[in-house]
Amino acid sequence: MHSTRAMSIGETAREVLQNMERAGKVHSVFDHTVNIVSPDEGLVTIACKMVDDSPINLKVDSIRFREMDRPTEGLPVVVKDGSIIIGNCFSVTGFTEVPTWRPKITLPPEVEADRILEAVQMAADMVDVYGQSEGFKPLIPYILRLVHSEPERTPIRGLNPFAEMALPHVEGMITRFELGDTEGAAEKASLLIGLGPGLTPSGDDFLCGMLGTLSLVSPFLGERGKDIGYLKRMVMSSINGRTNSISHEYLKQYARGKPSGSTSKMIQSLLDGTETSIEDSLTSLCQLGHSSGTDIALGVITAFSILYRSIVERKRCREW
Repeated sequence: MHSTRAMSIGETAREVLQNMERAGKVHSVFDHTVNIVSPDEGLVTIACKMVDDSPINLKVDSIRFREMDRPTEGLPVVVKDGSIIIGNCFSVTGFTEVPTWRPKITLPPEVEADRILEAVQMAADMVDVYGQSEGFKPLIPYILRLVHSEPERTPIRGLNPFAEMALPHVEGMITRFELGDTEGAAEKASLLIGLGPGLTPSGDDFLCGMLGTLSLVSPFLGERGKDIGYLKRMVMSSINGRTNSISHEYLKQYARGKPSGSTSKMIQSLLDGTETSIEDSLTSLCQLGHSSGTDIALGVITAFSILYRSIVERKRCREW
């Protein structure tokens, strides 16, 4: 039996494993991750050391799960004496002894519209440079309409198929945000669930970035913070059957304000507003997956654009 040692564990993964009194099973297996589910459908990802931190990840001291040692789908998973035993071929030791990973976001006492706008513009420019083009990257000009009534960028023609399918939903969501119609925005956002190929479709990645960021910056949204709560509830209630269980779990974590490590760093960098930190965080995030990191980054930019708009609208109301 191949054995590897735990290095760190996300807080949700720890809760699932500590409460796993009966055998679970292997859900799916990839080169750098093994996903397991508990009897009550809790999901934990056993991840190699280079994989991004996440609330559901148990990171282990391995670079790759070798073909000869890799578990197969459906194998039983037992938690016993601080170890995870998968069938007769694989085990993880010491998960009860390693530190718990949690996303770290430090909110400033207040945020200023000009600084948020500058951070949004810097982030959009850097996604142009570092982002992968397979997903929603061509939609940047449309997203920036939240901060510029007349966009500074000319909308891109010849969108890739997934960006083209997403465009009416993203445009509709933005238009409804502009009108203050949160219910309509939520309906349009829900249509992005499951849109796109892969383990985590582009639409889900975008929503992760947007919902996770809105959850974290909600103290700065004033009355619109209540609308964001409604938005999250409506989107989450629309998920069942429209995307896979792994992507569903990530959406749940992000909507609770628990983003993965690289996303947390991007959110923090936009709050801090320094060009170096924004560039560092985006170069890291945009490397994730085929386009997952880029699509998450676009969701973060959308959320900060909504934040900017909220601050400007509140200031205008006070001046009246």
